[in-house]
Amino acid sequence: VEEGKKLVYSWIWRFPEASLHNGDYVLSVEFSEAGEGSRLSVTQSASQDEHAIQPHEEGWQEALNALHDHLSNVAQAG
Repeated sequence: VEEGKKLVYSWIWRFPEASLHNGDYVLSVEFSEAGEGSRLSVTQSASQDEHAIQPHEEGWQEALNALHDHLSNVAQAG
């Protein structure tokens, strides 16, 4: 953790009968200044197989778009 700048954590995902790949994942969330606002960057990696994270990309895009929409609505309601 770099306070106000970066959060990194890892987890091991094991599902013997799941359609997703098992994996050891690292997630990095970085915050930076962007004009009058902030930029949020999310990077996920897998220790053994980078292809294992591809199914997660769409989910992250949806989640980050929803967060953007929510924060925009809160700012407008301000």
